[in-house]
Amino acid sequence: MNARTSDDTIVARAFALCIPPPYDVTMTTRASAHFSHAERATLAALAQCILNDAPPSDETIEALVARCEARIAPLPPHRRALVAQAIRVLGSRVATFIAIKRATPFVQLSPDAQTRCFHAHAMSS
Repeated sequence: MNARTSDDTIVARAFALCIPPPYDVTMTTRASAHFSHAERATLAALAQCILNDAPPSDETIEALVARCEARIAPLPPHRRALVAQAIRVLGSRVATFIAIKRATPFVQLSPDAQTRCFHAHAMSS
């Protein structure tokens, strides 16, 4: 790769090995930049793992995901695409298999298996 290749491009190419391209980011508008149902479900499951030991809150997971989407919406299209692709990769059967040797999408794992998978990903970096 040449010196002009950005980190975003390197990450996108690495993710493309596991997941097909998300969509044509040149066609993305702010109104259509929301996560898909599957991406939202994965983000919610990841949020529950991240917030497992956090103090209790009145905010629902759905409200937290909506707030995350609202924060991501103003990003440039290529950044939103990378966030969505990262969520898809973390939620994929391939990533779950690599982390805990179970070829099951992250959202379909039990809460205990999700926590193990999340921690395995955290420790691998």
